[in-house]
Amino acid sequence: MESDLTAHRGVWNQNDLLRTLYGRWYRKMVDLASPVPGKRLEIGGGIGNFKDYDPDCLSTDIFPYPWLDARSDAQELPFRDASVSNIFLFDVLHHIPSPTRFVEEAERVLTPGGRVILMEPYISPFSNVVYSRFHPEDHDLSTDPFSLSDESSADPLDGDQAIPTIMFWKRRAEFESRFPSFRIEHSERLAYLAYPLSGGFRRKPLLPAAFLERVDALEEHFGFLSSMLAFRCLTVLIKSPSPHVPNSVPQSFTDPNRFVAAAVASPPWHSPTAGTT
Repeated sequence: MESDLTAHRGVWNQNDLLRTLYGRWYRKMVDLASPVPGKRLEIGGGIGNFKDYDPDCLSTDIFPYPWLDARSDAQELPFRDASVSNIFLFDVLHHIPSPTRFVEEAERVLTPGGRVILMEPYISPFSNVVYSRFHPEDHDLSTDPFSLSDESSADPLDGDQAIPTIMFWKRRAEFESRFPSFRIEHSERLAYLAYPLSGGFRRKPLLPAAFLERVDALEEHFGFLSSMLAFRCLTVLIKSPSPHVPNSVPQSFTDPNRFVAAAVASPPWHSPTAGTT
């Protein structure tokens, strides 16, 4: 797995268009963060790029990568109730065996007014064709993300790219009914042309980064076709205010110089079992 991430880091350093696109999205996610007090948390940190755009964010992953701050299971977060202000996920939700279990955990650890900010794949008619032909991960629009359990997959790298589209777009009313403490504050479909032309992390770019502004203009012109063309969706969930008083984040998790293997350590706060992001 670490060798795969090393390869991804190489692509990141060489692909100017991909790096520009992701940089935009990272900055947009940071800009959408809640100002309420509490620790900022990234789940599924992977190669660690997001921290370049939010240095104060605690970057975690299910795998104990030494360049991240801590190991953490998205389905059993090692944080006190109401101690986190923002949770960032980039291409992570669709890998979590039980997405609803994660949402329950996010509800528990977020302070009132805190946010979950997610950048995920979007399955449109156009992206459906491209993802089916060129992307190794599956997507199934008949999946019921509300019935998946944390035993659904033993491999943290398994995923169903359709899950965010189903949860936040096709079955949005059901999501809001199941989780009344969350409101979908922002939902946006994006990346019609530039993202597939970037080649992602597996293929060479089909467009020089210098032409990105022209592609931006085309995407803006065809924005009314987002439901037909989009490859990505950006979603922000906000936790409704409540009288609950937040606790502080444990010091061992806030110290950027200390790597925490949360599955092994025995800290004074909630400790996770093995799982996935």
